[in-house]
Amino acid sequence: MTKIRGVGAYLMSDTAAGLDAMLILVESEDGLCGYGPGPGTEAARTAVETWIAPFLEGRALRDPDALRILFHQLPGVTREVSRVYDAVEMAIYDLTARTYGVALCDLLGGPVRDEVSLYTLTAGGDPEATVEAARRMREMEGREAALMLDGSGWWGAAEQTIHRAARALASSQVAWLQDPFPPGDHAGWSRLEALGEVPLAGGRFETEGVGLDDLIARRCVDVVQCDLVKQGGFHTGRPLLASVARSGLQFAFVSGGTALDALVAAHLAVCWPESVVPYLEGPRSGALAEGILAERLAIHEGVLELDTSRPGLGIEVNLDAIQRFPRVS
Repeated sequence: MTKIRGVGAYLMSDTAAGLDAMLILVESEDGLCGYGPGPGTEAARTAVETWIAPFLEGRALRDPDALRILFHQLPGVTREVSRVYDAVEMAIYDLTARTYGVALCDLLGGPVRDEVSLYTLTAGGDPEATVEAARRMREMEGREAALMLDGSGWWGAAEQTIHRAARALASSQVAWLQDPFPPGDHAGWSRLEALGEVPLAGGRFETEGVGLDDLIARRCVDVVQCDLVKQGGFHTGRPLLASVARSGLQFAFVSGGTALDALVAAHLAVCWPESVVPYLEGPRSGALAEGILAERLAIHEGVLELDTSRPGLGIEVNLDAIQRFPRVS
């Protein structure tokens, strides 16, 4: 039976692009490697080296779910360390898929399609600046382009100001306004949603699963969002997507910025129809974001196409990126 030989966590930085990233590598005794993105922090690397690697090394590569349950039951494991483990688990899934010679998405329910549309979040600022940004984008991109706006700069604004800005955005045919209220103010989300002026998206700032559940239960967003790396990996993403589908809402992945982040999310996205997962956030441009993979993602006219005939992620990781983009303290 194949066993895990080692686990590595490598921090990288692209100062020109303002991007920090972590590459997680899980290696089997057979010499195969599974890869995944991790939180780009020193604390996360310490968690891998101190807790996660010692636990996984020598373990049989058989059931990722069973390994996770065992790890979460270890005495002394904090919630923060558990979240890092959930990111490492995505690399374990990749290694498992490579070991069995199947695509990663085959272990996540099986693909129902082989492509997913990408979106780019448009920065806004305060409510007034966001309305102006939407107007300019519409002038440049035309009426057919999907427009997703970042509303996190609205936090702290008076609710009347937020409602007035939402009404002003209606003429710009916005696909969604993302995070106009902080995660704790779901009542504010509900009041804004009730106006019906602009579709709302949120969830990436929720630190507890109950927060995501409450967004769905209240139906105060049209699009639920989640960052797999920071919010629980496949362990959170798979049941969350099922809950979103049952509710009749939609889901969109938030990306950490690299092509690897987008690729991992896409393998889960294609296990659901477009009516449930219409978009995932595309990778940033930049040397590290694009160069972390050995091949460019197959992106054509804003659509990411997956090759599900190859095992695991279907694209190899460029390990030279570890030396090329060392972490800058």
